[in-house]
Amino acid sequence: MRFHPDVLPYLQGDKFSNAIKIQIAQAHEPLEGRLEFLANYCTGKKVVHLGCTDHEEIIDEKIKKNNWLHKLLIERTSRCIGVDINEPALAHIKKLGYEEVYYADITNQPPLEVITLEKWDCIVMGEIIEHIGDPVSFLSALRERYASSIDSIVLSTPHAFRFKNFSKAARNNLEIVNSDHRFWFTPYTLAKIAVDAGLYPDEFWLVENMKPTKGALFKKWLLCRYPAYRDTIIMTCRLNP
Repeated sequence: MRFHPDVLPYLQGDKFSNAIKIQIAQAHEPLEGRLEFLANYCTGKKVVHLGCTDHEEIIDEKIKKNNWLHKLLIERTSRCIGVDINEPALAHIKKLGYEEVYYADITNQPPLEVITLEKWDCIVMGEIIEHIGDPVSFLSALRERYASSIDSIVLSTPHAFRFKNFSKAARNNLEIVNSDHRFWFTPYTLAKIAVDAGLYPDEFWLVENMKPTKGALFKKWLLCRYPAYRDTIIMTCRLNP
């Protein structure tokens, strides 16, 4: 889905409303899982996977279950390299045969030549942006270093309107949250920080982190009828106009 052109002046700060209404979904949109969507989107592309490892102790199990994103991307892309700051996890996956992975604090050190010496379709940032204390500065630094080498950023992050935030948390006067998260995003607020960072939001989708099982009939009906209740946002942003 794309934002209506009338929304752009609000994203850019040229217009203001304290109650703007923005269409973020349409009933009966196809329901996809996050991993499946990202793998399909990146098929045939040249991809930099930022935050490629995961927690070291669960990587082997995810590979066994075929739900480790880096493996899925390698299988579907024309080329995929990984970048992470988790040195033990990087060492572990190198032992498993994943050689094109690199240690880097990607916005606090000189640009990686393995990225800048080639042209890449996108950099995938899955479930990272909500952990960063200053996401605008982070995205700005990423753009400044790599806009000449990477066409777009693919962001995925938990959705503030996800159904469980109301059904399991708010109605019991609770917040249920990953203790390392700094933000809950909506499509508009995610696009807002992207624009502030000098990026150009292109498309966004609402998906489920894990696609409901065949037996979860009510959940599938609910999320198809009311897709704004889905738990994950995926958004693509161009680094250049």
